[in-house]
Amino acid sequence: MIFPSGVAADLYKKAMDSEIQQLRSQEANHGGADVTGVTKPPS
Repeated sequence: MIFPSGVAADLYKKAMDSEIQQLRSQEANHGGADVTGVTKPPS
C-alpha cells in the first residue's frame, strides 16, 4: 500500500505515541514505584 507522505507520517506518529504511552504506564506500574520508594528519604 502506498500512502501520501503526510498520512504515513501521521500514522507513524500515532503509533509511536501509543508505544511511548504503553512504556510509560509499564514503568509507572513496575519500575516507577520502586524508584520513588528508593529516592524518598526514610521517615
